[in-house]
Amino acid sequence: MNSRKELNVNAIPKSALFWIIATTTITFFIQTIFVKWFSSGFITESFSLTVESAKSLHLWKFISYAFLHGGVWHFALNMIALYFVGRIVEPAIGRSKFFALYFLGIICGALLWTFYTSFLGTPKTSLVGASAGVVAVLTAFCMLAQDKPITFLLFLIIPVSLRPRIILYAIIVFELLGLLASQADSSSHIAYTAHLGGILLGIAFAKLQIAGKLDFNFNFKKKKTLSSEMRYCVNIRSDEDIKTETNRILDKINKEGFVSLSEDERNFLKSANKHFK
Repeated sequence: MNSRKELNVNAIPKSALFWIIATTTITFFIQTIFVKWFSSGFITESFSLTVESAKSLHLWKFISYAFLHGGVWHFALNMIALYFVGRIVEPAIGRSKFFALYFLGIICGALLWTFYTSFLGTPKTSLVGASAGVVAVLTAFCMLAQDKPITFLLFLIIPVSLRPRIILYAIIVFELLGLLASQADSSSHIAYTAHLGGILLGIAFAKLQIAGKLDFNFNFKKKKTLSSEMRYCVNIRSDEDIKTETNRILDKINKEGFVSLSEDERNFLKSANKHFK
């Protein structure tokens, strides 16, 4: 009798959201051990982003800073927000695109923060936190489902329904006002410019996604099968049929948002776009 238990590789979660949250959690735990137990800022100093490290071309820090956080609440709020929004966005755009959205948001946030801090900020400060990536994902959600009302509890008591695009407008206004206030109060520890960089990336990413111009993946072993290439089963016989089906899908987007589309419907829009070019 074999008492050894074999590892079931297929049982390991493979979503981008899982790996991002898990890796960030482990890194924050290690960072906390160094700070609390050894009174050492080695991890923070080695992987946080500063203007000096950017000028020295420590390029890994344009990503590594996002795995560090300034405290438990900073970490918890970022991961909670990422989880609730990410579990909606990732199924809508796919694993590879979600990775790209998150990390490009982090990089764009770092670039804008570095540029702003070099000229108008306090150069000796450092940047940590996943906020730019989280905001990029949130922005993409608001763009892809901009007219589909969502309900949440204000102060955990009052139910409030808002359209995602209104939420996005509010976020942008909040970040701009915060940036203006931070110029008068240099003690602010919130990197508004990093957030704005994530917002800009999220908007651009969502627009390209809606236009069907994002076509890539990071799966090195991709098996092409007949079933995977012919998943959409609508009987299309003419240009008129294609236009009719396209109008139906566009009406669905207007009523329920882009995230309501199935993968087959998104693939059909992409094919229709190429057909009429």
